Amino acid sequence: MNLESLTPCRATFVALFLILFAGGSCLCFGDLEAIQKARTLRASFDTGIDADEAKGDAKLYTRVGKAAEAGLQTEDATRRVEEGGLRGGALKFTKSKAPWVFFKAADNVPYASENWSGTVSCWLKLDPEEDLDPGYCDPLQLTTRTWNDGAFFVDFDKEGDPRDFRLGAFADLPIWNPEKKEVPESERPLLSVKNPPFGRNDWTHVAFTWEKFNTGKKDGVARFYLNGHLQGSITGWNQQFTWKAEEESRLYLGLNYIGLLDELSCYDRPLTGEEIAILYRAEQPAAAKLPQAMIDGTGPGWRSLGGADFVNVNCDPDTWRWEDGFAHCTGKPVGVIRTLKPVTNCELVVEWRHLKSGGNSGVFLWASEKSIKQLEAGKGRLPHGIEVQILDHGYTELYEKRHQKPSDWFTTNGDVFPTGPAKMVPFLPVAPNGKRSFPSKNVSKGINEWNHYYIRAINGEVRLWVNGEEVSGGTKCDPATGYLCLESEGSPVEFRNLRIRELP
Repeated sequence: MNLESLTPCRATFVALFLILFAGGSCLCFGDLEAIQKARTLRASFDTGIDADEAKGDAKLYTRVGKAAEAGLQTEDATRRVEEGGLRGGALKFTKSKAPWVFFKAADNVPYASENWSGTVSCWLKLDPEEDLDPGYCDPLQLTTRTWNDGAFFVDFDKEGDPRDFRLGAFADLPIWNPEKKEVPESERPLLSVKNPPFGRNDWTHVAFTWEKFNTGKKDGVARFYLNGHLQGSITGWNQQFTWKAEEESRLYLGLNYIGLLDELSCYDRPLTGEEIAILYRAEQPAAAKLPQAMIDGTGPGWRSLGGADFVNVNCDPDTWRWEDGFAHCTGKPVGVIRTLKPVTNCELVVEWRHLKSGGNSGVFLWASEKSIKQLEAGKGRLPHGIEVQILDHGYTELYEKRHQKPSDWFTTNGDVFPTGPAKMVPFLPVAPNGKRSFPSKNVSKGINEWNHYYIRAINGEVRLWVNGEEVSGGTKCDPATGYLCLESEGSPVEFRNLRIRELP
């Protein structure tokens, strides 16, 4: 199919379909058509700074004093780069004190004085802790006046390691703060996301929606999404936004921001969570669409792991038995075995199965030497490192019966998380405690069935594939070197085809 022969809108539509089809998605044309029909602005920055599609003014402006001048008047502090975007160009912001740039919001973000709704979406690429200057930073701000008066914004908090990423939905100042007093952030219409999934080598999709604004009631809802997953919502406020005709509404980009911004789009209705996920999967860079496949651990550099490669740390002599390529574990007592020496960067293949409903086990990466010595001295049961969980589906029911409380803080499909003082920034979706990376798909098999884990642990980043599909992981792991351990935790479990490839 020759996309160049199609109209720009149709070409974009077909390209999205081909991306999704190639990735194995079951999305249909109707899904994409519904999203595209609601779009009011799209700026890809692939061929220029102005919007590719716009219901209103397509030009990008720079704020010079109180005036607006078309184009980038920033002395190259903000510029379009030809390469480095999701699939081409992008806007690059290099100085926090650069003049502000914006699209005029009129018709591009259609305003309604009654029952107003909409969506804004973009992609960001930066390391907030390394790239940003101190102080608040707003990659997006939508308003006629200022940040706390009839405005939306997404921002990075002024400090923190990592810095929180936040959505603000501030009604008219006389509505939400009539006394104009200093209001604690916890009492503002503000939603914070801790450990947001940003990185200098990764694009992050950011989207927010709003609905039932300007109803005169406290029923407005603003929702915040990162990488296709809902992070939370702002509710319980009278969201009255009065944008007067004599005031120019603006969608500002990159206020005090240092990093890349790409694929900005606006919509005239609140996209559903499923539609946000469609955007995320459709727009993400081709490099992120890794093929889903079973990696069997064969090829240059790979080797098998057997009983001779592990040392007992705090299990009984008969807890682990190795024969015919299988590792049999009784599950008792709780403890681990470790590799002979520490491992830093590696790929690992593990096949496992539980022999009893509710079984529990795991693979520990980068278990610290200090914690291993404590276990060997009889202090504690499990090491400190990054755990790749191995749970049978029956564990959920077992836990709820035993503890008489919900099991919403873990899953049985491949959680990845730090233990003890170890640290990790989890990939989305994230557990309620903010520490565990929950799997994006549920593909783990049940009792007595073999499951296949492919684990990639490189430069402080862990990624897990379950039965051929990438589902979870995390970055900025500390420690990022240490022992590889297999866990015994109360129930019989078997391993086979353990293979490793150590990397520089």
